[in-house]
Amino acid sequence: MTSVPKTTNKPSKLWSCVTSATWPLGEITAMAVDSSSSSSSPSTPSKEPNARSATGSPHASLSDHIGMQFAAVPRMILAAYIVSRVLGDWRSYAKELAWTWISPILLRNVLIAWFVGGVGDFLLLSDSSPFRQTMSKHKYSEDYPLFFTSRGTAPIIRDVFWSTSSASIAAGFEALMLHGYAIGYFKSTANGDDWWSHMPTLFLCFSWFYTQNVQFYTMHRLIHRWGTTSIPDLGAFLYKHVHSLHHVSKNPTCFSGIAMHPFEAALYLSYAFFPCFFGAHPIAFIYIELNLISAAMLGHSGFEFPSQGSQPHWLHHKLVDCNYAENIIPLDLFFGTFAANEDEANEKRMKRFGMKTANKNANKSKDL
Repeated sequence: MTSVPKTTNKPSKLWSCVTSATWPLGEITAMAVDSSSSSSSPSTPSKEPNARSATGSPHASLSDHIGMQFAAVPRMILAAYIVSRVLGDWRSYAKELAWTWISPILLRNVLIAWFVGGVGDFLLLSDSSPFRQTMSKHKYSEDYPLFFTSRGTAPIIRDVFWSTSSASIAAGFEALMLHGYAIGYFKSTANGDDWWSHMPTLFLCFSWFYTQNVQFYTMHRLIHRWGTTSIPDLGAFLYKHVHSLHHVSKNPTCFSGIAMHPFEAALYLSYAFFPCFFGAHPIAFIYIELNLISAAMLGHSGFEFPSQGSQPHWLHHKLVDCNYAENIIPLDLFFGTFAANEDEANEKRMKRFGMKTANKNANKSKDL
């Protein structure tokens, strides 16, 4: 197998951390700097490797873990603002489920999803974006999806619809969470709203990336084909009738991140309830909910830089049967489902599911 460069000519990890922590202004600044650098270089084609030649790593680096926490800073700030300035006296009004207080949560979540997806996709994909040409070298696929028309992948407008559906489900879950705390079903051991000094809340907020990664791998693996013969392949059934809706996006964009079947969206977003069973303040739910929405959208951008795109997960969308979770915990490596590039993915799929199936899927992926 011919070796390929592991990294491209993207800026340093530190710069990526700063970019993530100040999205979208940091991303716009990074693209402007990258564009300026590209315009000042010779007009001859660069021999530097681009994102198409990058390979994934089964392990996250220390800077990846640090960057992950930095990227969540804006979401913590927003969650704190929502709790302190937006929700008001939720302990009183949330005792009864009513549309008057649930509808603003629904509107807020939908607008957040539209903002993250809209800004992300406009800056990286739109013909009107001043950065489209210079950012193309950071795109994992040389093809660009269209807004209204299918081109071997889902049109962006379709993903906008399903993202709106998922954001609405998240709003419903948040309403149930507040109602649960208000009636005493969930109990917080924090001193009122002093969540910043409450260790269980802080610990659950800082560690959610890791525990959710385990939940995501388990859920995600469940809704992909198992390849079993002795028992019914429930995974193949769930993929066909549920998860395939998400995989229509073979060349994903930000709006693909939470474009899911409602059943899958409910499974995915249900993790936000995890801290509620350990005495956390409600801010932990809202913070994780914001991460589940926005991190998934930015992680599906299809770009290595300056967004928070993931090459292993982009490869998963293209080839389906590999890289079921992110590498912050090397679960794919442990269970033998990690693939760094397309050749490795096809080779492992051949062993797991048989040559005929592997070749069929490999040929199909090349046609898209």
